[in-house]
Order: sequence, then C-alpha cells, then structure tokens
Amino acid sequence: PVYGIVTGLSLGGMAIALAIKPTMENLIGGVTLFMDKSLSVGDFCKVGSVSGVVEQIGVRSTLIRAKDRTQVTIANGDLVKMQIINFSRRDRYPLLVTLNLRYETPMETMVSLTRDIRSMLEAHELILASPLRVHFSSFSDYSLDIDIFAHIDTQEREAFL
Repeated sequence: PVYGIVTGLSLGGMAIALAIKPTMENLIGGVTLFMDKSLSVGDFCKVGSVSGVVEQIGVRSTLIRAKDRTQVTIANGDLVKMQIINFSRRDRYPLLVTLNLRYETPMETMVSLTRDIRSMLEAHELILASPLRVHFSSFSDYSLDIDIFAHIDTQEREAFL
C-alpha cells in the first residue's frame, strides 16, 4: 500500500508542476524584466510585431498601447523570449533624408548643393562628425536623388525634430 500512496503523490506532484508551469514562467519573466530594466512604463518600444508605449508591467503580463490605440497584453514569460527594441533609450537619433532634384538640375548645382549641405551639417552643434554622408545616390523615376545621412547627438525627440 505504501507504493500506491507514493506513486499517487508523485503523479499528483507532476500534475501540479505541469499546471503551474505557465504561471511560474510569467512570474520569473516579470522578475527578469524588473532586474534587467529593459522596459519601463512610458517607454516607446517594439516587441515582436507590436510597436507602442508600455503602460503597465505586472507580475503576470505587460500592457502595451499600440500606435492604433489598441491595448496589447503580452505574458511576461513570452516577453522575455522576444527581441525588445526600446526606442526611448536611444543615445542619438539617426537622420536619413533623400533630397529629390529635377533631372534638369545642372551638375554644377548638384555638386554645389551637396557641398553646401555637408558644410551646414558640419557646422551644426548637434550633428556628429561621424558618420556624416551627403552624396548623389541614384537616378530614380522622376528625380536625381541625394542621400543625407548623419547622427544627431540628442536623446530628446523634440530636439531631433
């Protein structure tokens, strides 16, 4: 009779362990998020295919308000397995602009324009010296394209804009 009791307790313990597994994953995931500090309430981030602002980080799940104003709940156990891109923690902003010039634009004007834009960016106090690129990039369907690429040394979106 002792073997039957031990077997019954073992099977019952396994059933309870399997039933509590998702809850424990979410609890440990919440603790991991707290310890890593990869997300904070108010951060704008992308998690999986969802982009939005973190509204709440709970013991079981995290709430994200998506761009279209829907509220997305992600279990913490799943969240810690996903790639998290936290845009709020940028140390600088990338500036990437394509300037479209008419095909009738003379070569001298295009060369002068790229030189002047580069000089203007180099003189700006928030533009980092590297990387800084201003160059002709392509012949598109309706224009000659000049690509402008630089990094702006700010963490504030308003200063970037």
